[in-house]
Amino acid sequence: SIKTFWMIYLTGKLVGNQGLVEFAEINASRLLEKAFLPDSGSWARAPKSDGTVDENKEWWIYAELDQMTATLSLDNPKYVQDYLAKTSRWWMAHMVDKEHKGVWHWLDFPSLTPKYPKVHLWKNAYHTFEHALIGYITAQAFYKKQVVLYYALVNDINHKSLQPYYFTGEIVTTDPVPHWCLEPFRLLKVTFKNIGTK
Repeated sequence: SIKTFWMIYLTGKLVGNQGLVEFAEINASRLLEKAFLPDSGSWARAPKSDGTVDENKEWWIYAELDQMTATLSLDNPKYVQDYLAKTSRWWMAHMVDKEHKGVWHWLDFPSLTPKYPKVHLWKNAYHTFEHALIGYITAQAFYKKQVVLYYALVNDINHKSLQPYYFTGEIVTTDPVPHWCLEPFRLLKVTFKNIGTK
């Protein structure tokens, strides 16, 4: 559900449809409130039929909840204070395997016992990478810092149309990065400022 609200929110911003933006923000905000576990500063995995929540942690669900919260924080910094400062700290402290690297698929709560391997047929780096990318972009915006990203472009692509992932931003600089192995692509370092969602 939170991924759906995230996509509706971003689409509403992109096409200037305030109705979509408000629908997504209102419903996402309700879901975030239900999913947040203040005692641990983490996200619940899912609602249960008895009205309680499943407090186990599954990496992709946790990542999606953080990503919507981070996106909403671009327009309303209270999401950082109310949720993200706590949930991202919990992610780094428990979901990331500091000894052998990578992100756990599942942690039983409250024992924090891993349930599945970190890599398997249905788990790759997509959600982990996207979580890190959105966390970086929105944290830089929160602290009013520039965002630096790298792009591998086909030579005829106009770099002036580049944006920082699903967000908007003004290009400050573009610098070619020398390389020898990416033909026919050119590698470009792009620095953005004024990150937003419109």
